[in-house]
Amino acid sequence: MSQTWRPSHLARAARAGALLLCVAPGACVSVKSSANPHGADARAPAQRPTSTLRSARPWSFGDAIGQALQTQHYRIFTTARNTSITALMPAFLEQALTQYRTTLVALPAPRGLLDVYLLDNRPQWRRLAQWRLGRGAEAFAQLQRGGFASGGVAYYFDIGPRDTFAIAAHEGWHQYAQRTFREPLPIWLEEGVATFMEGKRRGPRGDFAFLPWANLERFDRLRDDATAGRLLSLSTLLSISPAKTFADPSIDPLTYYAQVWALIHFLHEGDRGAHRASLGALLLDATKGQIRAHAGSRKPQAILRTYFNMTIEEADARYQSFVRRIVQPGGRAAVVSGTSPIARPAGVQTP
Repeated sequence: MSQTWRPSHLARAARAGALLLCVAPGACVSVKSSANPHGADARAPAQRPTSTLRSARPWSFGDAIGQALQTQHYRIFTTARNTSITALMPAFLEQALTQYRTTLVALPAPRGLLDVYLLDNRPQWRRLAQWRLGRGAEAFAQLQRGGFASGGVAYYFDIGPRDTFAIAAHEGWHQYAQRTFREPLPIWLEEGVATFMEGKRRGPRGDFAFLPWANLERFDRLRDDATAGRLLSLSTLLSISPAKTFADPSIDPLTYYAQVWALIHFLHEGDRGAHRASLGALLLDATKGQIRAHAGSRKPQAILRTYFNMTIEEADARYQSFVRRIVQPGGRAAVVSGTSPIARPAGVQTP
């Protein structure tokens, strides 16, 4: 399934405050990595390797001096001067990858090293994207605060520690899936898992604990929409894409992301975990390129019937019930603590 991102779509995303964008897996631009994309510069400051780092060497992009950092699974090319980001990013990416590979089901390691570009500012980021992607970068030209993954390569720029790490967690899933899965996931599943992987809490020493429920941005929007009666039916949710939400003024993209976030939690935890194994099987089939072969189609109805033994109407009723349950009083307190609203103690009230 392909998406077409137009400048008007991205302008609406910027007005909505949306930070997280990506190219759909089926529409990714193919980008080949090189061992030394832009060459080194002897003047670049070296970062002391930590236990996560395997190497650190000078690197530059144009006249911007930076570093090339390598971990077990990543190569990070960065000109960012914010050490609170660059010092933590290598370990953060490895922690995130562990989360991607273990939280829902045991998934394979990516094929080869994953390249991440972390630029100091938006002009650098835009020039690099244009250099790497050519005309493929035009879709992202108006993105003011964000990042994206394309062809298994991630492109970020420094927008402050909180938002930069939030984008890296979300887009990092897309990057991993683009490199690892032989068949792209359906859009609703791809975006749902990416939002599921955003949840985290930062420890007192700057390290991160990845907790899928610890995502107040998604929960608060979900609760607001549920209270206001703005929830989309599952039939609608599974038939649209992020590109459509940015193009259609009647659909709020933040509602879309909140609902696909809740959908993955439902498939992972709802109905007393009845769908967890099926969700894992669906993800594993994507790594092998077997979704269409098993379901006969990539349409939502076929996938729900084949993997979850539900019609779309049955799934919608159960999903809506799950959403109503998690947004009840006490739900937000659980999310603040990074725990499941389903398992919260009775009587705990929302702050």
